Amino acid sequence: MWFLANPWAIWLIAVLVLGLIEMFSLQFFCLMMAGGAVVAGVASFFTGNWVIQVLAFAVASLLLIILVRPSLMRRLTPDDPLTRNNVEALIGARVEVLETVTARQGLVRLEGDTWSARLDGDVVLPAGSLARVVRIDGATAVVAPATP
Repeated sequence: MWFLANPWAIWLIAVLVLGLIEMFSLQFFCLMMAGGAVVAGVASFFTGNWVIQVLAFAVASLLLIILVRPSLMRRLTPDDPLTRNNVEALIGARVEVLETVTARQGLVRLEGDTWSARLDGDVVLPAGSLARVVRIDGATAVVAPATP
């Protein structure tokens, strides 16, 4: 059979399949295994022994996963407070009070949208005043008076 006589082709197919899977997962796990398949493919040019090729694949993949993947994950997914998203990104935002905000109800403009709001304290904020978002409870912005 042609594939058994040309093991590099099997490793090439493995690289392509693992690369395709990586495009959907984006976790760098399959990419590291694809790197191991490249090493095994190179090893196939020096030896026809499948055991050596599989060991080269396993060792290279393991080393890449342990040594390279963590660094890539740190660089591409920083755990930096400046990269907050979704609701977390709204905390601390300044809002304009549209309707008087009390401890129970009110309306504010938050990043161009109208949100229901309530106060974090006992003060009443009149329409037209500024506040800042303390937290988000469901669809309600919990606000506090803005400090200059």
